[in-house]
Amino acid sequence: MSTPQSVSFHGRVVLAVSLVLVLFFLLAQCGDEGGSESESAGVSSADIQATEEQETEERAEAAAEKKAKEKARKARKAEQRRKVAAEKRRSEAEAERRRIAVEKAAAAQAEKERRAAERRRALAEARALAEARALAEASSPTLYSTCEDANNAGSGDYVRGVDPEYDHYEDRDGDGVVCEMS
Repeated sequence: MSTPQSVSFHGRVVLAVSLVLVLFFLLAQCGDEGGSESESAGVSSADIQATEEQETEERAEAAAEKKAKEKARKARKAEQRRKVAAEKRRSEAEAERRRIAVEKAAAAQAEKERRAAERRRALAEARALAEARALAEASSPTLYSTCEDANNAGSGDYVRGVDPEYDHYEDRDGDGVVCEMS
């Protein structure tokens, strides 16, 4: 798309070229009439040289303008690339922060679950131990200091190999029964 400056430059070039063509046409007409070209047209070689210098300057200005525009375009692209790279780095850093936060949360949750499992295991062990003690107390024989005390409590006649209380008392007659109730 043409900018107003480039249109005015192109307009100036067209004008200068048109001027040169008109001058040449006039010079050619004057030459046909037999007079000196520069005398009959009223155009001197200095005017032609000035016109050519002006055209050269305009071309140089146009080239400089084009070069400046290209430089500005490249600078904008470089700035855009820098912005994109900075945004990418920021995005990657944010993603890394989120990943670390998720890992920490997962580790905390795993530790919480491990502690809960440890508490459940310890509680189960305590219950099992309490049940074993209760069972042992319920199934353990009541021992008395003498057979007379056992008989008075309604216990007695402990048989070897059958009653665990048998080993606590002395079998004086060796018949395999202690604390015999008479």
